[in-house]
Amino acid sequence: MLGRSRAARLALLLAIASLGASLAGCGGSSDNGVASKTAPEILAATRAAAQSASSVHVNSESGIGITKSALDAALGTQQGHTRLSFAGLRIEEIRTGSTLYVKGNRVLDARLESTLGVKIPSGVWLKGTVGGPLPGTALTSITKELPVILSSPGQLTKGPTTTIDGKPAIELKQTTPLYTGTLYVATTGKPYPILLRKTGRETGEITFTGWNDPITVSAPANALDISKLERKAG
Repeated sequence: MLGRSRAARLALLLAIASLGASLAGCGGSSDNGVASKTAPEILAATRAAAQSASSVHVNSESGIGITKSALDAALGTQQGHTRLSFAGLRIEEIRTGSTLYVKGNRVLDARLESTLGVKIPSGVWLKGTVGGPLPGTALTSITKELPVILSSPGQLTKGPTTTIDGKPAIELKQTTPLYTGTLYVATTGKPYPILLRKTGRETGEITFTGWNDPITVSAPANALDISKLERKAG
């Protein structure tokens, strides 16, 4: 028979162990319930979670035949930094508040020269405002770019649960004329998208990381104000 002191210590240890298990079950790794939803409900939930975030890092590589594209983007609400290459076009963009900075290769410069009727110096940063004549504001915005990436152009079906990079996830399959896509959505914490994989005529992967991480950008030095170039042309 246990003595009173030993029995008291044992009861205390059992209580501490029980409390620890209870607290662990209430942490950020708890199931978010998205796996029990229908395919359209899962897509709606992950789009809503993504739209409520302040930032995300998106990395994408894809291709259709010999046409390749690559995107490396830190998307935020007030700031962003994106590098994009597609069909010979290369563009880098930085946004801070309502100011947009754009630099591209000669393919982009030629398009801007044709559109704006001005000569674009090679290799320089151009400065403009969001919504102005410079292209690509959406490429740095989490509220504008993510809905495009997470659109559902084809039939949706729910797949099994799995693990992606150590994170529990549910598969959401999209069937389109160009590709069959599998979107992996987190089943713990917020139902953020983790990975979109495409197979078929279009192939590639899009990863989503760094949700709500701070984005730090710096204004490029010696950027040319696009409005001044326009006035010179006039």
